[in-house]
Amino acid sequence: MYKVFFILFVGLFSSLSTANDYIINVSESASYHLGKSQVETLFNEVYKPLGIAPKYIYLPSKRGLEQVNSGLYDAEAGRFSIIAEQYQSLLMIPTPLTELRIALFCIEESLCQLDANQGFLTITGTLITEKFCQTKQLNCNTVINDESAFIALKKQHADAILGNSLFPRGTLCRSGLKKIYMRVVLGQSFPLHHFINKQHKTLFAPLNQSIINLKNSSEIAAIFNKIANEFSQCNGEIIELPPL
Repeated sequence: MYKVFFILFVGLFSSLSTANDYIINVSESASYHLGKSQVETLFNEVYKPLGIAPKYIYLPSKRGLEQVNSGLYDAEAGRFSIIAEQYQSLLMIPTPLTELRIALFCIEESLCQLDANQGFLTITGTLITEKFCQTKQLNCNTVINDESAFIALKKQHADAILGNSLFPRGTLCRSGLKKIYMRVVLGQSFPLHHFINKQHKTLFAPLNQSIINLKNSSEIAAIFNKIANEFSQCNGEIIELPPL
């Protein structure tokens, strides 16, 4: 009888502990690009002044948004405002973590064009590029991650990768390439924001101030710069072409 009671007590205690955890969802694709340690370092610093030590879960893009929106989890690491604003139970922290643009990644310079006759690759879960493909009526196919995309590019299964200006750089060292062309598509930039569920609205102002402070101290910029320059650390070269 005592053993049964002990098991029930431990189970209840565990459930209460889990219920009190503050859990941030990170899109699987973002964690792949940036690396889990980089993501967790960033948000540990964001939440440190609030006395919160977050825990993390890594889910497919749309499922993660839905579960944070439902209140199952507490916050969404980073999303573009035009994607996440459709989820009514999410509050967008107004100061962006960084700003990105649509970009093309190509092995041949001549293929870094938005040509409807070319074949493009997008990465599963990168909703902003999927929407861009639809808007521009481009011939786009989706692959599971950047590494798969770069392998397909090397095998000439597509002409270019359509991504954002930062995230694909995080996987270039694993691509086996030594040189890649990149061309930014001018026009709208896409601020990357942190989101929280409305049940945590008291954290809204403190989180915004924490992000402002980290940007002013250049700590956030240092994390993103490390990702942007990672390819050079494995003797790779990104040749940036004039923007479209």
